[in-house]
Amino acid sequence: MIAAYFVAFILFIVFFFAFFHYSPKDRKGVAVYNAGALALTASLIGWYVWKLHREMEGTVGYDWFFTIAPLTALGIAIVVLAVSGLLRNYVVFRR
Repeated sequence: MIAAYFVAFILFIVFFFAFFHYSPKDRKGVAVYNAGALALTASLIGWYVWKLHREMEGTVGYDWFFTIAPLTALGIAIVVLAVSGLLRNYVVFRR
């Protein structure tokens, strides 16, 4: 499980910095798009963790919540940042 956290955290750091590094420069609206993508990421993570907590509360597997929630939060962040970056560079703000 520690290896999964390590790999997910490293991938999150790579995708987070790549998201901003490959952002188009000197374009209007890119900062708003990036802020929206980060807000979407945070809201999806919050929604999923809240939903998972609600489903697992009071069950035998509730102790696994504190293991599953951060790992899936990193996974959600990785996927949303990757898809948002690709959409930004190839669909919304073509180079």
